[in-house]
Amino acid sequence: MERKHYEKRRCIFCGQVRTITIIEDDGYDYLGHHRGTSESYEDDDGCNCSLGRLVGKAEIVPMCLNCEFYDRGYCTNRKKIEAISDMFAIGDKVRVKKTEHKCNEYKLNPNIFKALIKDRCE
Repeated sequence: MERKHYEKRRCIFCGQVRTITIIEDDGYDYLGHHRGTSESYEDDDGCNCSLGRLVGKAEIVPMCLNCEFYDRGYCTNRKKIEAISDMFAIGDKVRVKKTEHKCNEYKLNPNIFKALIKDRCE
């Protein structure tokens, strides 16, 4: 039989508390007959705040501009620089020509989200 219970969750973006429904099915019907496997799932629509509505909908395109190793027009990734310096004599950073591209050493820069929350922190 299906059982529902409710749980409070706090939004990690705005701090607002919302109630979610957790539905558990033990695999038996109301007569006690075994009708399937037991399962549990959550009914959670997410938070209504501006960032909460973007969860699962907004996509971050991987590119040099939002890479952790991108610094004012230059790539500072050690692995990439060592791979290139095997063939060419270069310094400790490489100039990026097309910032909309990415290499296989790409890593998302968490600091790109500071612009979204800058006003709240000040």
